[in-house]
Amino acid sequence: MIHNDLKGKCYIMTTLCGVCYGKFRPYTNNGGSLAAASGHDFTLLAADSQLVHGMTIASTVFERTSALGNLAALGTSGCVADCDSLSHDLRMEAERYFWGAEMSMEASVAAQVCSQMMYARRAFPYYASLLLCGLDRFGTGRVCVFDSFGSITEGQMVAVGSAQGVLQAVLDRFAPRYFPRFRCIDDAKEVLLSAFKVAARRDVSVGHFVDLTLVSRTEILCDTVLIRACD
Repeated sequence: MIHNDLKGKCYIMTTLCGVCYGKFRPYTNNGGSLAAASGHDFTLLAADSQLVHGMTIASTVFERTSALGNLAALGTSGCVADCDSLSHDLRMEAERYFWGAEMSMEASVAAQVCSQMMYARRAFPYYASLLLCGLDRFGTGRVCVFDSFGSITEGQMVAVGSAQGVLQAVLDRFAPRYFPRFRCIDDAKEVLLSAFKVAARRDVSVGHFVDLTLVSRTEILCDTVLIRACD
């Protein structure tokens, strides 16, 4: 097994019967878990702040969320290079929309823009799990997730990322109680933090801190919450 670094890309050369075969491996999973809940006039996005590379913790205070104007926010997990590239392009599109339409990009518009950008890269897709939340033109909370080719799925409480299985199971437990949407921000915050506390005990990729992003009709607020004590 010979490791050769060529122009920043990793090629693994395997010798088999005297013949060398090169395998192109452009993707790496840097972890990350996200969950979001929609309310009648708000959305709440929660993201863990731990960045991993293999079995190494690269950072415990990594920001996975970014604001797209005043009415939408984006959370990413997966390959950090693809996540940063996609987040940057979406922020630029949100700026263009603001100066062209003289208004912030609403959640439905941001979802369509994100879907088109991901579909354009279908031949070499982004290795990223996206969670977009915000308000529509009526001021109602919307939460959208995307597959690798840009297909959009909307839900009341949705989770993506490394601990998706654990997070979604906890969220589904509370879903009937708050169907179809949350009426109180405190209830949404309690449910999301409960899900992350459960995931932190069962998934090593979930860090000690959770970043909360609240999208309301007036502003976008950010907060960081400690979900388990640092050993």
